[in-house]
Amino acid sequence: MKKNIIFGLHSCLSVVENRPEDIINIYLGNYVEKDKIKKITKELTLLGINYKEVSKKMLDDLSSDGNHQGIVIENKSKKLKLLEDYYSNFKSPKQSFLMLILDQISDPHNLGACLRSALAFGVDCVLITQNKSAGISDTVSKVSCGADQILDIYTCVNLANAIEKLKSYGIWFYGADQEAGDSIFEIKPDHPMAVVMGSEGKGIRRLTRDKMDFMVKIPISKKIESLNVSVASGVVLSHIMANRGQ
Repeated sequence: MKKNIIFGLHSCLSVVENRPEDIINIYLGNYVEKDKIKKITKELTLLGINYKEVSKKMLDDLSSDGNHQGIVIENKSKKLKLLEDYYSNFKSPKQSFLMLILDQISDPHNLGACLRSALAFGVDCVLITQNKSAGISDTVSKVSCGADQILDIYTCVNLANAIEKLKSYGIWFYGADQEAGDSIFEIKPDHPMAVVMGSEGKGIRRLTRDKMDFMVKIPISKKIESLNVSVASGVVLSHIMANRGQ
């Protein structure tokens, strides 16, 4: 069985609270003050999940960057769903449906932060491109605080074709670009939506852009050229959530 390493207090607590059935092993540092991990040990006891107390060296060896905060989970590896196999799930979407599409986000920290925002602001599912994307990793899990383990995340071979198919089900597509004429704050999100965020530096690809119903920007001070993609995702998704009264 393939394993996925999750580390850090927030990420691991998210897994324990939302996907305990996926836990294979959980390791707690035998050097960590009990008060710091009291919440998670209480939850594990209630769920009847055993954990092992181990040395800091073992936790360092298990995690990729050593920033584990005294806890590591070995989880069942999460395999991304190929969107093409699940199109039927998107027929007749509810009015409040919201998808986040990440077009070739290559930095795992940015991807993780985008996923964290997606979970925070009520996104129903996320689509990441198969090529030139960071993919799901332990770093993404750490940065996303475990959001990658909770969200429905899909990948696709051809994003332009996927958008055409999803549009046929009544989903409207909004691409974010600082050069766009319309402000995100001017739209009324009263219909099924997909928000598309482009890669660091290059933005949304031309073929993807051509499929958009609307291109929108975030009004910002002239003192700065643009926002980081993860920050921009949070702003756009927060606006949609607030205007839907969620």
